[in-house]
Amino acid sequence: MRYFDLHCDTATKLYRDSKTLATSERQISLSTIGTFEKYGQVFAIFSNPENSNDRAYQDFFDISSRFRIDNNIEFCTDLLNGKIDCILSVEDARILNGDISRLQKLYDEGVRIMTFLWGGVTCIGGSFDTDNGLTDFGSEVVVKCIELGIIPDISHASRRSADDILSIAESYEAPVIASHSNSYTVNPHPRNITDETARRVASSGGVISICLHGPHLGYNPNVGTAVDHIEHFINIVGTDAVCLGCDLDGTRELPNGIANQSDIVKIAEEMSQRCHSEFVIEKIFYQNAFEFFKNNLGKKRGK
Repeated sequence: MRYFDLHCDTATKLYRDSKTLATSERQISLSTIGTFEKYGQVFAIFSNPENSNDRAYQDFFDISSRFRIDNNIEFCTDLLNGKIDCILSVEDARILNGDISRLQKLYDEGVRIMTFLWGGVTCIGGSFDTDNGLTDFGSEVVVKCIELGIIPDISHASRRSADDILSIAESYEAPVIASHSNSYTVNPHPRNITDETARRVASSGGVISICLHGPHLGYNPNVGTAVDHIEHFINIVGTDAVCLGCDLDGTRELPNGIANQSDIVKIAEEMSQRCHSEFVIEKIFYQNAFEFFKNNLGKKRGK
């Protein structure tokens, strides 16, 4: 099986545990990765809300450096490597703290995806739990990301912020992703995205990746609930723009039947039982994400 996932918090958790992929028993480990014929993973480094913006900014570099060294990993910045592809992401751009020059430093560190928001109102704008849109600085950051070659991510954004991000990206003909977001129509959780937003993400050339955080899936969720969200997005945007961004090691509330990454195959099995072809399952689990990054990783855009 081939598998490409657009969001996990494993790098941050390993840093806190003083563990490596080889010694960890987290939801993602060297043993779970080894179950896949080919594997791609976006490793997001989370900006801990318990820390100040500046402290979280410094932590980012500490975590990134330790993850590279401990696991002998190089992040893909322009081209995918082959059997194992690792991409670096920021989760919560408040770590810029009003200083646009920090964005270049993050880019130089290897960041190629920016999840702009996580919770509350920040220097970037409003998250899903607010009604705020982007700040002027947040708009400047989105533009600079697109120009540098950092892919914009609307997961965790408020509807207004998501609209603002999409409008800026559309003006540059740049793709936007939802790295770990589910369907608001299937489960009206404020972290989930509407059909309209999903269509705009797909129209931008971006992808929508299903998250396995239980409360975002629905009440008492199981593997079938995850497939419900996948099927809804397929019905809304087609089979080319749907992926997985499971948020492993970012949640303790996985759906019934999934304990760690090795159980992801159960989603494929459920899709097969619902008469989805192997071709479609392969697209959702690997090919869509692979093609997206092959075409967009590190691509700079300007007007």
